[in-house]
Amino acid sequence: MSLYNTLYTGIIENDLRLMWHCVVRHFRDDLSISQIHEEIRIPRTKVSQLLKEAIRIGMVRIDFDPPRLLQLETGLIDRWGLRDAIVIEAGRDMSFTMRDIGRAAAPYLEGIIGKLVIDRQKQNKGKPVRISFACGRTVLEVVQALRPAYFSKANLHGVGLEIYPLNVSDTAAFAAQFPNLIVSAVKAKWSSDEVTAYNLVVKHIDRGFETEEEKLKYLKAHGIHQLFENASNADIFVIGIGAFKDINPGFREILREKGIEQHKLMQLAEGEINYQPFNARGFLSVEEVPEIHRRLISVSTLTLKKAAEQPDKYVLAVACGLEKVNAVKTSLARNNLCYNILITDDQVADALLRKG
Repeated sequence: MSLYNTLYTGIIENDLRLMWHCVVRHFRDDLSISQIHEEIRIPRTKVSQLLKEAIRIGMVRIDFDPPRLLQLETGLIDRWGLRDAIVIEAGRDMSFTMRDIGRAAAPYLEGIIGKLVIDRQKQNKGKPVRISFACGRTVLEVVQALRPAYFSKANLHGVGLEIYPLNVSDTAAFAAQFPNLIVSAVKAKWSSDEVTAYNLVVKHIDRGFETEEEKLKYLKAHGIHQLFENASNADIFVIGIGAFKDINPGFREILREKGIEQHKLMQLAEGEINYQPFNARGFLSVEEVPEIHRRLISVSTLTLKKAAEQPDKYVLAVACGLEKVNAVKTSLARNNLCYNILITDDQVADALLRKG
């Protein structure tokens, strides 16, 4: 069955024609529901139902571009020493807010990539622009809001884009594939030959690593050491700020697979960035959370911190919702700050700028 037939299953052709007539008269010709009712002599409720159904099945696509709240953005930059900030108004529920965060962040990210591509063209450098993604629901909303085919051979002019995950995925658990799924989604958006997406996948990690050197040897043995280095040395990083009060399902599943107790982390940590928990004192040490340090392979927050301090690198952090306030505020502490651009909603921004 075609996608068209799937979308319109159960709607008879006469209703489709009537629906289309209402869509054209309302959205293109700017007629009100009452005017359409008078024109074609069907109940106002029927007109309203047809218009809602047209939106549901994709006959009408409505796009939103949430306005940026510049005063709050300036306040965050000045108060917390950020390079830039984007603040949008919170939606009526979390799903709408995350979607709007994605819609605000996506063109901003595309703009940064475009700037770096132009710089490489001017410098006649063949070095690709590298973008690394962490996982998370809000990061996924950013990816979903990227414009299809926005980067192509026509506007890249020989400068390649390379897309990486910030975590090495374990094939034993579906949730652990989430960073790679995000990378694949970016490639699907920009399906140009000049855009290359890399996955960092190993077999089930059934051992603990005592040192970072052991992890690197393990990656070399699986032939992905250089890819991990490239992910660590990206030009742009996109990360989420997680709160253990609202831990994302992917991380929860990984904790379960690795035998890590979530309630223990909730007692020790305020939040996490790229699977690495932190509190007001800093990111938790291997002594505090040995299971995470020894069983997960991720680009370190120290690497992100060093990148955020460089003027030619961009580390975008996305977070929204009042349940994230404490985690975001703690992440902004000098000993934790590992990003230079924050994208959030007005409720979080207000709380971050409140005195005390």
